[in-house]
Amino acid sequence: METLQAGTHHLQFIQWAKDRGVKINGVHPAQVRGRGLGIVADRRIEAGEKLISVPREALLTVQSIPEVFKHSYRGIRGSTVHGLLASFLAFGGAKKSHYDSWTATWPSPEEIADSMPLLWPRILREPFTNRSTDTCPSTGQTVFPLPPAIGGKWASSEISASCTLSDASLLHRQEIKLQKDWKIVSRVFPDSPFCDFVYYWLMVNTRCFYYEMPGEGNVPSVDDCLLTQSHGDLITDGFSLEKNRWDSLPLDDFFNQALIDEKDSKRLAGAGYLGHYTLSDEGVCHRTQVAVRTQTLDSRKWEEYVAGYIVGDEHDDAEADAFVATRIMRVYYEEAKAASLELDKAGDILPFKQRETLLMRWKQIKLLIQKAFTNGINKNVQAAMHELFDLPLPLTGN
Repeated sequence: METLQAGTHHLQFIQWAKDRGVKINGVHPAQVRGRGLGIVADRRIEAGEKLISVPREALLTVQSIPEVFKHSYRGIRGSTVHGLLASFLAFGGAKKSHYDSWTATWPSPEEIADSMPLLWPRILREPFTNRSTDTCPSTGQTVFPLPPAIGGKWASSEISASCTLSDASLLHRQEIKLQKDWKIVSRVFPDSPFCDFVYYWLMVNTRCFYYEMPGEGNVPSVDDCLLTQSHGDLITDGFSLEKNRWDSLPLDDFFNQALIDEKDSKRLAGAGYLGHYTLSDEGVCHRTQVAVRTQTLDSRKWEEYVAGYIVGDEHDDAEADAFVATRIMRVYYEEAKAASLELDKAGDILPFKQRETLLMRWKQIKLLIQKAFTNGINKNVQAAMHELFDLPLPLTGN
């Protein structure tokens, strides 16, 4: 991996952070050719080593914002920590100059626009119908450019008919939070531009973590237990990972009311297995296996499976694998294939960088599903379904 020295702003920022008690051990920021800014090791790092330590006084919190600025919000209800921090960085004037060495390392608004779906044009959020080309006839299928985990929408009729825009989708949640914060902030700073606030709102969003102040009696909501870490630019806005061993896909949309009835939902909730289903390159998670077996086992056998009394039943496992491959993996894979095909054909109709980002993500999704099918599905089931995933016939039948 070829690395180059980080720019002047980052070197100045490191010194600024050290002057405020931040301790950096064995790592440093660097430009990685073709990958952007990241953090690299100076030497071999041993397990358990503390790489960066930051005193509480060096963190940007509500407590560190000048009182005169917070006074602007007096009498206004509904403000959030996220909105307050973002408005301070956006409209704090000379009061925020203390953080200039930090903010100088941030990406430009133009740079984040390439990678933040929240800032992408509407054409990338709306469905478009598969079009014909000289070499590829139209299927007439409607597809969505954004993956479901981001956009919350499915082209597949097997899911879309019973799945509305999910409150769990990342983009939907972000938009709601942003508009809520801007509604409050625009009352305090009515003549300030929305685009400035959006930029700093996203900067806070990518540079904060959950933190409870010691000694506080009433703990606020999760969304308000936030602070920004000025040392965070050592580790944010770095790689756009082409390979990620921890990648996974959420599967909750596959277990909507059309599949899991109220009785099954209550059973899963009672056993602690309702929701949070995922797919990795090793296959579906155990929570998903439990949910799938509400459809493939009778009530008695399901309860025995949950309790751990049934382990390695070949027939039951094969039936569950067939369900996973048919009802989950196949549907997700076809969604990815259709979206990739349409994005490939779109050409200059779509913004180049966003189109390339989406193509890369859909490619990752297809590859992850193929690996999950190979690693997590019974070989006999694979032999019957491998062509659906553009894979060769498995070598063995057992």
